[in-house]
Formats: sequence, structure tokens, C-alpha cells
Amino acid sequence: HGNLQSGTLPYDFSRRLLDLAGRQSKLKYAYLTTSGAMANECAMRVCMQKRAPGHRIMAFEHCFMGRSLTMTSVGDNAAARDGLPVNTAVDYIPFWSDAAAAKIGGKTKFIDYALGEVERYATRYPKGHACFVMELIQGEGGFNVPPKEFLEELMKACRRHEIPIWDDEIQAFGRTSQMFAFEHFGLGDYVDVFCVGKMTHACAALWTEDMKPRPGLLSGTFTGSTVDFTVGLSVLDQLENGGFYGDEGLFAQHQAAFRAQAEALVAKHPEWFPKTDDVLSPIGGVGGMMRLTPFGGAKDKIMAAAKAIYAEGAITFWCGHGPFHLRLLPPLPVLKLEEWPRIFAVLERGLAKV
Repeated sequence: HGNLQSGTLPYDFSRRLLDLAGRQSKLKYAYLTTSGAMANECAMRVCMQKRAPGHRIMAFEHCFMGRSLTMTSVGDNAAARDGLPVNTAVDYIPFWSDAAAAKIGGKTKFIDYALGEVERYATRYPKGHACFVMELIQGEGGFNVPPKEFLEELMKACRRHEIPIWDDEIQAFGRTSQMFAFEHFGLGDYVDVFCVGKMTHACAALWTEDMKPRPGLLSGTFTGSTVDFTVGLSVLDQLENGGFYGDEGLFAQHQAAFRAQAEALVAKHPEWFPKTDDVLSPIGGVGGMMRLTPFGGAKDKIMAAAKAIYAEGAITFWCGHGPFHLRLLPPLPVLKLEEWPRIFAVLERGLAKV
């Protein structure tokens, strides 16, 4: 399927996604892509055209945006840019951290600090920003879950400065207490541009009427295959009708089961979970995004733990830029609640090898 020849499935997928997104947002249009990075590229173009000649990007520290040249320029990971030029001007805003908030004097002071950074950059570059791109819950950055007030105050500041808000949910979509992370936080009215991928198989950039680009900005001869949209439609239907969301939904039950097992493991092996100034709690996450922080978040030990756990029979990965964490993204729609003890037995055997 592409712009020169296409069946009806891309439209069907787009319409379904927009109907779901529009329940609690003003998102009205969609453009389909073959990767999350390309969805982000399209979102950036929409924002830049709207705000031209403003071209700077505000982004959160520790964000991950994808692997294209421009997305590695925006993402806050120097290793991903090794040997590559930086082609985009980015101003980084501190993302929420429980530990950083505690050090600075609490939630209100940390929010004020982040707001001050937004105001500083907006004042330094008047009308110079195309957007503020936000992972509402950071993925690679550490499965960091902020309080609603943190995000909302920054979004209000963006509104004051007419800076479009771009919500990147390529990792968080479908995995929180609601289908969309902006629904989880109740912040859909602030979202101007939105990106989704991975779980949906087909990837997409969405935007509101006010952000509608001029003809010719977005185009592509290949937007995906029939199977992408067929599976994507099935995924959306299952997410809507599977009983996954809400305080009593399956994902909340899995998060509770994960935390119960994690708390038991921490109590059994406190030596694996030392308290540090940077790790206030070894257990974190929301819904299907789960985080465990053994060994004080030391990078070498976290990486060794993930490999040892894999050898024992479970797949984990790491996230964060210091402290580092074990990242769990279990297949919750098919995982049974009674399997969590067996999963943690594997984790325990792997951690014991480090």
C-alpha cells in the first residue's frame, strides 16, 4: 500500500485508530508509516511547518526517539550518535525523577525547576521552537512514571508560548492503565501531535485540525503491507474489548502481581537491592511496563543480570542512563496471573549468578 496505489485497509486502520484516540483528544488526522522512527520524522515535519521558521525542539533528558539521523540527533543518547553529525537543535528539559525530586526538596520544587528550564529556553529563543516532544512515560530512559502535575504544568507552559505538544507513545501505547498514555494521565486535550507504533504493527503520526499540514509535506510510495493493517486492526479491537484497562483491568492485576512478587524477592535478598540516593525504590513502572532495580542500578551488573536471566529462561532487558534498571515488557494479553511465581523463580536464579 502507498500513495500511488492502495487498498482500503490503511484507511480502515487509520479510521479505527482515530476513533479510539478521539475519545479523549482532538486528534483528527493520521499518516501511516512503516516504522516508529518514520512516524516521528513525520510528526516533526508537521510541527516544523506549523511553527516555521521556528525549528528548535524541546525534549526530555534521557528520551529515545528512534534510529534515523534526525531522531538520533533528538534522542538523548550520545552512544547512538557516535560518528554522526547532529542536525537538529534540541533543548533538553529534566524529566521527572523521584530521587531528583527528593534531593531538590519535593515535587513542587522539581516541577518549578523543570518549568524554569522551559521558560528559560522559550525566552532565549522567542518563537524558536517547533514543538516539545514528550514521552509521557519514558521507555529506554528508565521506565520513569511522572505525576500528572509534572506533565500538565509543562503542557500549560507550552500553551502559553504556543509551542505544539507532540506525544510520543511508540513504547507506552497500550501498556498503561488506559489504551493511550494521555488517557492514563487525563491530558488528551493538550496533545497536538501523536505517534504510535510497535504494538500496533502499523505505525502512524496523528494530529489535530489546527496542526493540519499543507499538501505535499507527507508522502510515501510504501506505507505498509496488508498484514500490517490486518493485524493492527485486530490488535486495536483486542485492546478495546479485552478487559485490559481500568483500576480492575487485567493490566492493573498484572502490575499488582509483579509488585507482590518483586517485594517478596527484595525481602528475601535485601543484599541485592541496596538503597542509594539515586534508587529510592527498587520496584517501578505502571501497567505492562515493569521495572526492577537490583545492585544499586550499576550498569555492568544490570547487563550481566539480564544475560544471566536469559540463560535461565526469561527475557528481560535494561533501561535507564544511570541508574540502570531491568526492564520487563511481558506479553500481558496472553500471560496468566498464576505464572508470575515461576517468572520470579527464573529471575532469582539469574540474579544469584551475578
